Amino acid sequence: MRQSGLAVSTATVAARQPHVALIGTSLQFSDQILRFLGQEFEGVHFDRIGDPRDLLDGEVRSDVVVLHEAVPSLDTRISEIRATLPSALIAVACNDCTILQRLNLSRFSPPISPLQMNAQIDIWLAVLRLLLSGHVWVPVAIATEDEPRAAAPALPQAIESRAASLLTRREMEVLPLLAQGKQNKVIAAELDLSEHTVKLHIHNIFAKLGVSNRTGAANWYLSQLEDGADVASSAATG
Repeated sequence: MRQSGLAVSTATVAARQPHVALIGTSLQFSDQILRFLGQEFEGVHFDRIGDPRDLLDGEVRSDVVVLHEAVPSLDTRISEIRATLPSALIAVACNDCTILQRLNLSRFSPPISPLQMNAQIDIWLAVLRLLLSGHVWVPVAIATEDEPRAAAPALPQAIESRAASLLTRREMEVLPLLAQGKQNKVIAAELDLSEHTVKLHIHNIFAKLGVSNRTGAANWYLSQLEDGADVASSAATG
C-alpha cells in the first residue's frame, strides 16, 4: 500500500517530478514526516510504501528509495529494487548504521547510503538533497570483516582543497567523523587520540568554520560536498 505525501497523480509524478519512495510503516515514516518533506523539497513527490514489493511492479519510477532498517529481508529487498530500478539511489534509514556492515551492503554499486535517524534533522535533509542531486553519501568506507579499515577516513576530494585552507590535517580527519554524529569518545578511539585532544580539535574547527556547534560544522561539511558534487557534474556535462 502506498501513502502519498502530495496529492499528485502517479502519471504526473512520473512525467514531471522527482520521486522518493520511503519503504516502511506509518510508525517508521509518519504522515507528519511526509508532510514535512513535501514542504522542504518543493517539486519532489514522496510516497510511503508499506511493502517494498509494491515498488517492483514498474508503476512508479523512483529516483531515490529509502528503506527502514526494520524492513524484513533487507538485503534481498535492496537487490530486487536495484534490479528493477537500476538508476535509483538507495538509502537505509537506521539508528545503528553498522547494519550496512553486518549485511555487507558495501557490495552494491553505487553504494547504499545511510540516513541516520538519530542525527540532527539538518544533516538528514542535507543527505537527502545529495541523493536527489544524484550523489551517494557514504560517511566512511564501509568494510566487510575480510577487508581492513583505514586508520582514519580521508576527506572527500571534493572539499579537501577548501578545507585544507582552513583546517589542519588532524582537524580534517576529525570533521567527517563529527559530521556523522559520532561522539567524542568514538572519534578518539578511531583516531587513537584522547577525548581531551578531540575536544580541542572540535573547538578549533568551530572557530575556523565560523559555526557554534556540531550541527553547524556538519552542515558546513555536507554543503561543501553538495557544492563539490555540483561542480563535478557541471564539468562532466560541460
